[in-house]
Amino acid sequence: MWSVVGSRAVPSISSATGYLNPDTGLAIDPATAMYIALPACPSMVMPCATGNLGRNSARTPILNNFDANLTKIVNVTERMRFEFRAKFYNLFNHRQYGNVSVSPFDANSTTTIGANVTSTTANRFLNSIYVDGGAHVIRYQLKFVF
Repeated sequence: MWSVVGSRAVPSISSATGYLNPDTGLAIDPATAMYIALPACPSMVMPCATGNLGRNSARTPILNNFDANLTKIVNVTERMRFEFRAKFYNLFNHRQYGNVSVSPFDANSTTTIGANVTSTTANRFLNSIYVDGGAHVIRYQLKFVF
């Protein structure tokens, strides 16, 4: 069987298969899901199954963030100078999963791109169209030192 790209399987006691796809609201066979959440351990006394997939076998998109800072100092006199500074956040404008934007003008600056299998709302899991996820931001600063 092939897994459906981006599909999730979350444990559900009301489902016939024992798993539910939160994006569709229908039962899903965990063998066909790409991301599977394990059921919670009912007690600390009995050992729980933790799965057999190796660590870091399936990864979400990587964090690819480059910041830069350029400064130019212009001396007016011996005691006075101007400092011009340009700060570049996310210089190459890559999507950042799980990070909020540093822009104060971003309307969704408190939300991130959902990367949690169980708690991300429907149709927002690893979906970057809802928020910018830390888009490219440039800040300028001019300082007069005397």
